[in-house]
Amino acid sequence: TGPAGTFSLDEAHECANCPDGKYSAEVSSSYCSSCGLGEFSTAGSSSCTTCTAGRHAATIESSACEICVAGNYSTVGASVCSMCEGGKFSAQESAACTTCVKGKYSTASEKRGPTICSTCVAGKFADRDGLTYCSDCQQGSYSQVEASG
Repeated sequence: TGPAGTFSLDEAHECANCPDGKYSAEVSSSYCSSCGLGEFSTAGSSSCTTCTAGRHAATIESSACEICVAGNYSTVGASVCSMCEGGKFSAQESAACTTCVKGKYSTASEKRGPTICSTCVAGKFADRDGLTYCSDCQQGSYSQVEASG
């Protein structure tokens, strides 16, 4: 008989560790179970570990969780990272997106979420949080850098 995290086949002389991405929760197991999406294990594991926020495991039998790149985020146990929308941003390994504040903006592309909020240039302004653009100042008015209205 072998400890949890190992298995043996019929007529085996010893127990073997379950490989990366698999686990055995029971003593004297004859097989290893696969870790699901959003979780992982290393060789010899007796259970799978859930990916933390800001990381993901996109396939079954993962040996580690991958970090979400800047402009993306994930919650606990995620199988994919989600892209931040315009008006927000995120750093690498984020659990959520952060809203751009007044005087700043961000835009997202089809393939990449915003990684920073940009400052409105002189002559333009962003008068509320979460904007994807800066507006032009009207005739007879002006703004300095980071203008919020």
